[in-house]
Amino acid sequence: PRPPAPPTPAEPAAATSPGALKVGRKRCGPSHTCSRCYKRYPNGHLLSKHVRRVHSSTPPAHRCAKCDKAFHLAEDRAAHLKMCGKQYLCACGFRGRQMPTLKRHCLHMGHDVSAVTTVAAAAPPEADRTDFSADEADGAEEQSPVGAPGDSGPQAESVD
Repeated sequence: PRPPAPPTPAEPAAATSPGALKVGRKRCGPSHTCSRCYKRYPNGHLLSKHVRRVHSSTPPAHRCAKCDKAFHLAEDRAAHLKMCGKQYLCACGFRGRQMPTLKRHCLHMGHDVSAVTTVAAAAPPEADRTDFSADEADGAEEQSPVGAPGDSGPQAESVD
């Protein structure tokens, strides 16, 4: 009788070739590499989205109705719309456009995160930006409290 055949390698030789790059658990072949910046992607769909987002020569077709920011992909606009116009307020008056920014502020300053409220911004977020994360670390900028006497600004809601 013949001895049993040696076990075969778990991965084919093509997947371990020098041109393959491991991303997560999938391997990216040379065919999913951007020809302009040489970034690699696990499939052609992600490569195509990258090219439209980053290297497109056409003007963006999808505009935000609130702030007029433009996007090449409709899904990017949809993600933007979820946060566009929102502002998060700390009890001290600090405003942030994203909850992680405000949580970092509260942690750094020793404030209670449960006192955070959210308001709809009256102006586009780019025009009314008061998120000075870099200045906050230096203590260079002091924010004035929102809701001063006689202020009829946006009504705040509690964030759960």
